[in-house]
Amino acid sequence: MNIGVLALQGDFAEHKVILQRVGVQASEVRLPGDLVDLDGLIIPGGESTTIGKLANDFELLEPLRKFGESKAMWGTCAGAIFLSKDAYHQQPLLGLMDIFVEPVEDILHRLGTGFTFIFWQEFLYHRMIGIPPGTIQEFG
Repeated sequence: MNIGVLALQGDFAEHKVILQRVGVQASEVRLPGDLVDLDGLIIPGGESTTIGKLANDFELLEPLRKFGESKAMWGTCAGAIFLSKDAYHQQPLLGLMDIFVEPVEDILHRLGTGFTFIFWQEFLYHRMIGIPPGTIQEFG
């Protein structure tokens, strides 16, 4: 199995290392020809507008769309935004996944502040990432 990792911007190197660690052949994708012979593609996190602009500059948008019509694609964070049909801001998107990306300001407004923010900060830093409590400078 050969899985490509879109290597225009973002954390592509980390995805490639993990794929190789579990015994999967991993290839970096930067040009349309790099998609040949791949079984699937990961679009990593990074900055979605930059990924879209670079994909456009390297003439990857249409080849990626065609690839996604018949092969598996997985996007993490900015990669999921790049796969989406609507991302709130005007930017190049693949339009392959029927999701709408909501701006973070709207999410924070809906969640509120105070306890909700403290809970998510504690959950993210301490439980998911494993950073000991009190290690991160709190901003007030």
